[in-house]
Amino acid sequence: MLHLLPGVDPGTAGKVLDAMASRPDPIRALGEYPQPLRMGESWTSMVEIIGRLARRDAGWLTELGYARLWNEPLLEQAYDDALVRVQDIVQLEQIAGDYLSRERFLTELTLNSPDATSDQSGTPLLDEDYLILSTIHSAKGQEWKLMHALNTVHSARHGRIV
Repeated sequence: MLHLLPGVDPGTAGKVLDAMASRPDPIRALGEYPQPLRMGESWTSMVEIIGRLARRDAGWLTELGYARLWNEPLLEQAYDDALVRVQDIVQLEQIAGDYLSRERFLTELTLNSPDATSDQSGTPLLDEDYLILSTIHSAKGQEWKLMHALNTVHSARHGRIV
C-alpha cells in the first residue's frame, strides 16, 4: 500500500515498516509515525483505512470492499492498466464472497501467478516447460489444450463449482 502513495520511495516505505515492526502495536505505531513530506491527504487516508481494517468491526467482506475503494484512485494514478488491476480486485472480492472468514479464504485460495494471468504476460518460449495454475474464475476466455481440475466442490450456495 505504501508504494502506491505518491512520494513514497522504497526507503521511506522501509522506514515506516521498520517502525511498525519495532512496536507491540504496529497499527498504533503507524498512526504515530510522522507524516512523510509530500504526502498530505494520501497519508491520512492510508492510516485511517489501515486502522479501520485492523479493528475488524465491519465484517471481512465489507472490509475488503473498503480496501478496494481506497486502492482504486491510487491504481488509476499509478498504472496505465489500472482498469485491469481494478477488475482483478473486483474478481477477488467476488471469489471471497464464497468464504465465511478471511482466514478460511486465505487458507484455501491459491492466487494465480501474475505472469500466468496478467494481460501483460507474453507468449512463453517453445522450449519452456511450464504449468499455469488458475482459478475457474480467472480461466474465463483462456484456451488450453489440457486442463486438470483439482479439488472441485459444487457450491450449493451459488450453484457452481468452486
